[in-house]
Amino acid sequence: MILYEYPFSEKIRSFLRLEYLFKRLFFFQQHLSASPESDECLLGALFDVMDVCERGDARNTLLQELDKQKITLQEYRNYPGVDSSAIESALIDLNQVSRELHDAGKIGRAARESEWLAKIKSRYVVPGGLSSTEFPAYQGWLTSSPEQRQKVVDEWVASFRPLAEGVNSLLHFIRASRDPEYATTSANGVYERALGGQPFQLIRVWVPKTSEVYPEISANKYVTFVRLYQLSRQLEAHLVTRPTGFKIAFCNF
Repeated sequence: MILYEYPFSEKIRSFLRLEYLFKRLFFFQQHLSASPESDECLLGALFDVMDVCERGDARNTLLQELDKQKITLQEYRNYPGVDSSAIESALIDLNQVSRELHDAGKIGRAARESEWLAKIKSRYVVPGGLSSTEFPAYQGWLTSSPEQRQKVVDEWVASFRPLAEGVNSLLHFIRASRDPEYATTSANGVYERALGGQPFQLIRVWVPKTSEVYPEISANKYVTFVRLYQLSRQLEAHLVTRPTGFKIAFCNF
């Protein structure tokens, strides 16, 4: 199954975006020095994370959301049949993530305060700006020992780790709040579900890998629509009008 997710708020959308960017960043960090091109991809991923973090106060917003989750977990203690040890374990994990995020101070400090990285970034935005013609110092850096470059890059990336761990924890509890259920589109290719004003945070949709379809999801607190589309050989999107099964979960924590 292939998973697609739809956030109900810009806040959750921003956390999903950060999660995606962190996955890319950590992947290229593990493959540093595989080639000059992979190193450049790492820098692009790092600059994307830096830019997103600069647009808002991601750290404090995330801390507030984690606090809400801790309150929710504490309320679950009073529910009959709840595994209290699992609740306590989850609270310990959330408290640790929150503490590390709080103590981290300014997110990405090591990367933001690096004059060398600032020089690279100013050239990166220019097409071809990292070539040996335009920026010979960067090409010289690529010839330094992989161990030395790995150490520098690890320091840059480490300054974002507390935020990444916080985002992972927040989204984990939201996603785990509901199990998927089977659904199917109608003969006109649309799945519709009334929500009755319930405050969901995230919709998750799984489609069969072999179906070659993808969903377009629109939702508010009253109703959700899922339409499944398929790309033609000319890469044109066509609505799938036959009844098609998929899985869906409405998540809130």
